[in-house]
Amino acid sequence: MFCVCLMVSAQVRASASCSLISAGTLNFGNYDPFSTRDTESTTSLTIRCTGTGRVSYQIQLSTGSSGNYSARTMTLQNAVDNELLYNLYTNSKRRKVWGDGTRGTKVIKKSKKNNFSKTHSVYGQIPALQTSVMAGNYSDTIIATLIY
Repeated sequence: MFCVCLMVSAQVRASASCSLISAGTLNFGNYDPFSTRDTESTTSLTIRCTGTGRVSYQIQLSTGSSGNYSARTMTLQNAVDNELLYNLYTNSKRRKVWGDGTRGTKVIKKSKKNNFSKTHSVYGQIPALQTSVMAGNYSDTIIATLIY
């Protein structure tokens, strides 16, 4: 008797469509440059995925105008060379900088059964004692990227 092996295989892929449906404003309010306490705030990002199967996704955040994850900066509106340091984190203890997964940064990675909405908190912090900043309104723009 002679046998021939027949290899059978299949790959099942989720048929998903995901989108970032909302991103809140991270408003630190009033910052006192002479306070010895860091200023903290929180906002959220919400994604929605529809389709079949299970979907794995990750959310990355850009560096903003600084081009640097270790020292994100907000810039004084209508001024030159006046920046306020801050950063964004994946957890409430503010120890894991939220970035793109490079240079020591973390991303949010999840896998869920499809047809869901999920809200993720963004934790922000301005370090204390930035005494050289001028009074005024500071801002930055962060791009959130959803990969699935």
